[in-house]
Amino acid sequence: MKYLGQLRYFLELEIFDAPDGIYLSQTKYASDLISRSGMTDSQSASTPLKGNCRLTHFDDTPLEDPSRYQQLVESLIYLTVTHPDIAHVVHIVSQFMANQRTMHYVVVLRILRYVKGTILHGLHFSADSPLVLVGFFDADWADIVHLSHVSSENHTADIFTKSLFPSRFSTLLSNLKLVSTLPS
Repeated sequence: MKYLGQLRYFLELEIFDAPDGIYLSQTKYASDLISRSGMTDSQSASTPLKGNCRLTHFDDTPLEDPSRYQQLVESLIYLTVTHPDIAHVVHIVSQFMANQRTMHYVVVLRILRYVKGTILHGLHFSADSPLVLVGFFDADWADIVHLSHVSSENHTADIFTKSLFPSRFSTLLSNLKLVSTLPS
């Protein structure tokens, strides 16, 4: 077996090892996806989905060629590895893989415009924080579960589960601590 050096690129993931930790990104993959979709000259979007956008199986007219929609959505699914901020909206559009409509395709294009504006975003795993896997479960189903109230302003998970307005989306996005993948 031959040592190939420090890992830099694997399965469309770019890995940057820095003194403060490890950066993961998919900048090249996202750039190639934007080029493939013909969105290189388009304006970027501030959010991946308009606030209160609702999609149904009956929106607009059916797409004549569903293969392009399917390819773009499949590519976006893989992009969520380093862009958790698009996970919710990609989940929404992936529900229409078998019944694509023009409106669904418009939403996919908006996601791509958002990705274009956040192309340098990625994940940072700090060298100072331990990587600990934590799981929670309720093993005592018979007992009454007491949940403490958390104000809706503090639910960072909303970014994964709701369509948000730009200001709220930006606030929650900053709480995720996504960083530019270019180490300083």
